[in-house]
Amino acid sequence: MSELTGSWVDMGFAGTGGPDVRTAVQRARDRAEANRGARRVAVASFLLAEGLFQERLRASGADVVTRPLGTHPGLAQLVANRFRSAVARQQRLHRWHGTPTPVTLDL
Repeated sequence: MSELTGSWVDMGFAGTGGPDVRTAVQRARDRAEANRGARRVAVASFLLAEGLFQERLRASGADVVTRPLGTHPGLAQLVANRFRSAVARQQRLHRWHGTPTPVTLDL
C-alpha cells in the first residue's frame, strides 16, 4: 500500500493481534507530528462488509476511513480465479495419485 500511495503505512488490526487500529492511528499521528508530516490519518479498510470490525475502524480516531471492499468486480474475479486454480490443481492430483483430495481455497 505504501508503494502504491507514496505514503507511510502502518498496520493495525480490528480483531485480534496487534497493534489495534486505534494504536496504529495514534502512532501515525505521533510520527507525522514529530516529522512535521501529513496532518490527516486515513484508514484503508480491507474488510468485505459492514459490521463490528468496520465500526472499530470508524472509532479509531482516523480522519478518513474507507468503506469495506464489498462486492467489487475485481475482488469477485480474484476469488473466482483462485477457485478455478484450486479445482485444476485437485484434478491434476487426482490423475496422478488416483484418489480424490479436498479442494481448499488458499486466499
